Order: sequence, then structure tokens, then C-alpha cells
Amino acid sequence: MIIVSERSFNKIVPPVPNVRRGKIVLPYKHSEICEVHNYWTEKNFMVTDIVLYLIAENNADKRRLPKTREDINIESYKNKGTLEYLQLSMNNGSNRNKNSNWITEGKLKIRFPFLAKYGSNALYKMILETSKCIFKLIYNTKVYDDQTDEFYFVPIDVNDPIFSFECQPVRETNHGKILERKYCFDISNSMLGYLMFRNIAFLNYDWIPEELYNLSRDSQNLFRKFISHKRGMVKTIKISLTDVKGAQLHNYKDYAQVKTITTKSLKELKKAKLIKDFKAAGTRHWFTFFNVKM
Repeated sequence: MIIVSERSFNKIVPPVPNVRRGKIVLPYKHSEICEVHNYWTEKNFMVTDIVLYLIAENNADKRRLPKTREDINIESYKNKGTLEYLQLSMNNGSNRNKNSNWITEGKLKIRFPFLAKYGSNALYKMILETSKCIFKLIYNTKVYDDQTDEFYFVPIDVNDPIFSFECQPVRETNHGKILERKYCFDISNSMLGYLMFRNIAFLNYDWIPEELYNLSRDSQNLFRKFISHKRGMVKTIKISLTDVKGAQLHNYKDYAQVKTITTKSLKELKKAKLIKDFKAAGTRHWFTFFNVKM
């Protein structure tokens, strides 16, 4: 299975792990356009992918997500994509009333098999932690221009978590231990969540193969940040060690460690067939880069 992951979010939000060695001060200001107020890991990215996919799928025209530009080149999508409609949505919360409908953990694990290894409590904890994280971002939102018949991006300030949710027990033991839950995910109270949904509806997303979610933390983060938005568009990309170190600052200490972990991650991605091959170049660590064949 392949699911969608919002591209603008992947590009600007870094992992902020709760590492034991080296304390991270929260909120973590990654750049002038990105401030993260809670810890954030590959598991939170995974939950976000799932939640936004379910919401976008549930609210897509004809019950499917667009796959090509032609899928959105109809009047209803054009009207909803304009800056005028966006401004109306920002000032009127009822236009942001999007949810996923109820779904049980059993059905979640059928839809997304990589969730099978998580028990009910572990899954609930990941969803809860993800829903509580607040992002202060200058977020690029895709908008349609009816004069040029093209999309462009508008930067919008947000200060939100991505989604909220309701949860109810489905199965319990005689002693009250919850064995299975069901969820309904909602973005009606989140401007960030709504803008992410809009971008997905207008094809601003990366395709993520489910195999990725079973790989290591570093491989997932590297793929999401540098590779996912290039697949299917170019044959080769160049990834520099300085960019990797800057994007995952708290995972890596020095350039030698960055090179070792990046090489290991690229090997794992190659084995999973998410890239074809790679080759390192450069004699000094801070000048080193990887040529990655897609």
C-alpha cells in the first residue's frame, strides 16, 4: 500500500526526539519559519500521515484522492482552491469541518498493516501525543489562480496542533482493561490541519510506500526530508552532509557520525528498494555529499 504524506510539512518540520543524551529545550526553534512545542519523532510523522490520509480520503470528491492534475481540473476544485475560498475558510470554522468518520483499531491495522505490531494502548498513546503537539509555522498553502489556471503557494502563519480526536472503547476485559478502541479524527478546530488537508486535495503530497514505516528512525527521517518529494521526478539527487546535519541536528553530533548513519540509512533504503543505489563523494566530511539514484 502507498499512502500520502503532506509535502510542505515534510520539508519544514524536523524530528525532535526525546533523547536521553543531550537535553532538547522545548519549544524547539528549528528556523525562522518553524517552531515545535513538543517532542516529535518518526512515529508522530506516521500517525500524521495516517490521519490526514483518512480525512482527505473521506472528504475527497468521488471518494478518492486526486492522482494527477487532471483530477483536480474541474469547477468544484477550482472554486475551493481559490484564495477567496481560503480566506472564507479561515474566517468561518464551519468550512473547515472535516473528519475521518469512526474507524476501529482492527480496521486501521487492516488498512495500514505496519500498525499490526502496536497494541491498543501503544497506538492510543502515539495518537494522543501526536494530537497534542503544537507547531508554530509559516506554512506554504497551495492556492488556485483562476486567471492563469495555475496553483501557487501562499505563506500563512499558524499556531496549532494538527488534529483532535474522539476515542471510544470497543472491547474490554471483565476487569475494565481496554483491548480495542475506535477513533474519529477531526481538523475543524485546527487551521494547520485544514491547510494540510487542502494541500493534499490539490496534489501537494508525497507518496509513501508502507515499507518505509518498518525501517529505522534515521532511514525514515532521511527519506521523508530529502527523497520522498523527488521520487518519480528525477533520476538522481544530491544530498550533502551539511544539509543532513542541519535537518536532524539532535540525532547527530559530528560529521563523521553523520556520514556513518547516513550511509547506513541509504543502505537500508536500497535494501527496501526505496532507492536504486548511492555513492559518496568528497574528501572532507563537511564537503561530502551522496549521489542517490532513484
